[in-house]
Amino acid sequence: MTDHRPWTRAVFAALAAGALPAPPAADACSVPVHRYALERWPPEPYEAVLFHRGALDAEAQKAVELLDAARDPDGAFPNLQLERVDVGRQVPDPLKALWEAQADPPLPWLVVRYPAPQEAGPALWSGPLTVSSAAALLDSPARRETARRLLAGTSAVWVLLEGGIPERDNAAAAKVEALLRAVEQEADPPRLDPEDQDPFGPGRFRSALPLRLSFSVLRLSRADASEKTFVDMLLRLVDDPPPAAGEPIVFPIFGRGRALAALSGDELEPDVLREAAAFLAGPCSCQVKEMNPGMDLLMTADWDAIYDAPDVMDPEVPNLAAAGEMIAAAAAAPLPPAPAGDGDAPRPFPGLLALALALAVLIGAGAIAVAAATIGMRRRPPT
Repeated sequence: MTDHRPWTRAVFAALAAGALPAPPAADACSVPVHRYALERWPPEPYEAVLFHRGALDAEAQKAVELLDAARDPDGAFPNLQLERVDVGRQVPDPLKALWEAQADPPLPWLVVRYPAPQEAGPALWSGPLTVSSAAALLDSPARRETARRLLAGTSAVWVLLEGGIPERDNAAAAKVEALLRAVEQEADPPRLDPEDQDPFGPGRFRSALPLRLSFSVLRLSRADASEKTFVDMLLRLVDDPPPAAGEPIVFPIFGRGRALAALSGDELEPDVLREAAAFLAGPCSCQVKEMNPGMDLLMTADWDAIYDAPDVMDPEVPNLAAAGEMIAAAAAAPLPPAPAGDGDAPRPFPGLLALALALAVLIGAGAIAVAAATIGMRRRPPT
């Protein structure tokens, strides 16, 4: 299986200390990692492959409509791409191995694979296509609550996957809660570098959410049948060998549903938890998503709802093409007739007045755009 879990205590410590430099092509940015990910990192799509033969029955068609819907009435949609394959015809070459691995299953048959580069490993889910199975894949109560908190401005939701032994689960939850409260109180208020606050540059905020450091804990039971897909996704992040039976595991989830790592055993000690929190709260030193740790989870959410505030929209750029046409027309304007009796008096440059007016319009439009951007930045909530 592809190793996509590079997180160890040494990596956490190096990131928290700034010992791992960003690649030369990725300029440092003072926007905190958790906020940068929420505003600028769309989740990678999961691939759903539907194998069928001929027309679908009514139940399967309803399930397909559920999986294939681009957006529901609330504006929420899953990071899922559906591909249909009629095995009665030629199976596309890239999917032949996947189809053969299903060992002649009952049709219609759905296989959901992780985003690249994890798609080469075991599938997230495979089974007969029904409305209930499709709904369980796309959403669950715990995933909805996680998305709700992130969209409300929580920096990260620390999902505690219970091991099933109440004493251990309660102790782990209390330890994580206490540590996160301490980190929130000790941390300096997050602020942008003033030099980053260019409305057209990488350092600006793209939503009106107040910038704050806020963590929360969400407990998740392995025995909850409605959360099986969520649990299976989280366990994909667990290193080999897995924790002992009954051990709780903590997954910091940030941005648009990105799980940072799986922490268990001695990784639930204060120093490691602080290192993970410091990474999430620290400046986004590498803006290239693929070069940052973690794995996107399959969730249904309206992540773009954070952009609804009008005072953080990009300023309207003046129509430079139209202004350029004005300048060209002014330059091509014919010479005015010379006044009678002036002899050799100098004549004005062709279209000089019109050209000056066009340039003034262009410069004024640029000044208005800059002023609008500055006003928009000043109207944002204090950071």
